[in-house]
Amino acid sequence: MPKEEDFPAREATSAVSGAALTDNMHRLLLGLILSFSAFGGGGATTSPPQTCTSPDGIQSICKLVTGHKSPASGVPFDFCVKSLEPSPSDDPHELAAAATKLAVTHAVGAESEMEELLELEADSRAKLSLDACLNAYADAAEHLRDALDNISIGVYKKAAQLLGIAAGGAAKCRSAFGQGSSKGAPPLPKAVADGDYAKLASIAQGIVVKSLRCV
Repeated sequence: MPKEEDFPAREATSAVSGAALTDNMHRLLLGLILSFSAFGGGGATTSPPQTCTSPDGIQSICKLVTGHKSPASGVPFDFCVKSLEPSPSDDPHELAAAATKLAVTHAVGAESEMEELLELEADSRAKLSLDACLNAYADAAEHLRDALDNISIGVYKKAAQLLGIAAGGAAKCRSAFGQGSSKGAPPLPKAVADGDYAKLASIAQGIVVKSLRCV
């Protein structure tokens, strides 16, 4: 039969064991809380899929693509609307294709103008500028045609890249002419000075990025 003096020792041992168990439980609970927080609560590690904006009508699309942080943010809203209005559809896919086709037309028109000027130009410096600009526009037209092919089959990421490269051809051309501002620099051809092809390429890129390809 256990002696009465043994009970306090057992009670002390039980108290120590209970305290250790409680301490371990607290540590386990703290670990679970930290793990839960690290994984964003509930272990969700992926963001929800982004959705594309679906503007209703040409004016809404132009407002979207000429707005802040858009590839066409520097393009006047009225120019965008006027360029897209002849399109029989306000579907973003069709409008992106229409803007790209227009950009090709303007780029090819500028090429023709520069070819004519190149034949008539006698100044060697102007010839060099025209030749460099002509090459930049020829490359841009090729990129635009490739972009149109990609739009037609829904490869929007590649289309957006090609449209961005194509739009950059205008800057290369202006650089070849010394921006048309340095003393003695040859004047920019009218089709180049207007820069319409680059604006249209930027509009097409804006539609692809903002309404067709979620980025």
